Amino acid sequence: MCGKRSMALEIPGFNKYTITLLMLALLCACQSGDIVENETVEAFGTETYTEQGQTLEASGYKKVNAITYVKENKQYIETRIRAIEDYYDSEGNYLRTEIFDQSGRQSKWDGTVDSDEKRDEAVDPLTLYVPDAEEASSSRSLDEAKQAEIRELVESCTDQLR
Repeated sequence: MCGKRSMALEIPGFNKYTITLLMLALLCACQSGDIVENETVEAFGTETYTEQGQTLEASGYKKVNAITYVKENKQYIETRIRAIEDYYDSEGNYLRTEIFDQSGRQSKWDGTVDSDEKRDEAVDPLTLYVPDAEEASSSRSLDEAKQAEIRELVESCTDQLR
């Protein structure tokens, strides 16, 4: 180089290997793609139906407290639903309560799906802040305190599932 100094980038305290590792880490982080995460805490009611031959007939309603989590990036979609569902007949008589924790992950590369589900039943109604049958197809706007209370209830019940 005829006595001229190299124009290579030199940063005190960093050698070529450190810089290479940092660049590799940055490239890997970019490869994971944009991550979209969403979590909702809900309280709602909805009608239930039973199959009668070729038709569906309204059979009652259910009250639901749920935490729904969705995460998506370029490689997969991951979901988790933790919920408590209180079932009632069309006259408003309590029938049963189902507690469940469902999770799934689907690869966007090859379409493979991994899933898991845990379920149990309770003997008494458990849901909070859900309208009665006449408003069964509605949901309520929940303030932060009510969301926290529902979150605590749902997490407590679903954490006990095996």
